[in-house]
Amino acid sequence: MMNFLLISALFVAAQCHMCLLNPYQRPGFVNDTALSTAGASQCALMTEPCGGVSANFVNAAIMSETYTVVMEKNLDHFNSAGTPGNFTVNLWSSGGEFIRRLGYVMDDKRPSGSIYQVQFPVPHEGGMSR
Repeated sequence: MMNFLLISALFVAAQCHMCLLNPYQRPGFVNDTALSTAGASQCALMTEPCGGVSANFVNAAIMSETYTVVMEKNLDHFNSAGTPGNFTVNLWSSGGEFIRRLGYVMDDKRPSGSIYQVQFPVPHEGGMSR
């Protein structure tokens, strides 16, 4: 029997302008106009976890499989003079409790519209609150 990890509150978009392309961010479809417009409001979900958007659907991933999160930097905030930021993927419970960091990729001087990826093995602990 296959084990599935329910990813109900997996990704955090905090303090940045980024759109999740895989899995699609909540509340769902982001149109081409938003993806090609730097600073689009659809890509500025800054409340933890999950941009402050409630879970009306659940993403599923198979435990131990390699998963890739794909995101677009929708507005460039790269700070070469200070400490550059990063795009971090965290696992949160369905109740909003942080479980652990799954991976990250450093920001760089690529412009708005650039694609970043974070790859990680899907963990065995689930994201459901007890």
